[in-house]
Amino acid sequence: MWASRIQKRVRVCAVALVPAVCAFGGVAVAPLGAEVASAETPIAAGNVVAMYGGLTSNGWPVFAEVARNGRVIKRIVGTMAADCTQGGSDVFPSTWRNVRVSRDGTFTATYEDTDPLDNGGEIVMSERLTGKLNRARTRISATWRASTTFRSPDGTVDTCDTGALRVALHR
Repeated sequence: MWASRIQKRVRVCAVALVPAVCAFGGVAVAPLGAEVASAETPIAAGNVVAMYGGLTSNGWPVFAEVARNGRVIKRIVGTMAADCTQGGSDVFPSTWRNVRVSRDGTFTATYEDTDPLDNGGEIVMSERLTGKLNRARTRISATWRASTTFRSPDGTVDTCDTGALRVALHR
């Protein structure tokens, strides 16, 4: 089960390996929202007014790029660690692109996908990011949660869940 789980994670998440390595300066696996984080053209410097950086409540790095008008988070990248019900843990970076920010500064992004595994099981991945950009555009406060459930053909279920991680980013 572990071998197919690792192969599936690498296959699903390989799309963002290069941006994650560039963002963190180290080797990483990949984002949960792989389709959301598909490789796109780099964001031009003129379209980004501010860079924000900080940590999740469990100490992992996060950064964000916000558009000139403050109405779009062009990219937010973070790393999360999830404890698993069958023991062990799952660590992965995650990337969101073009998250709309409302007039009052709030934003929400969600992702869910189910994929079959080679051994007849399935993997269910979900992620939710909600938060607020303050009026002065100097701080982003958010909650980020991700979970992955592996279902084996024999009925065994292993769920890896980050729990609700608080994120505080500053300019």
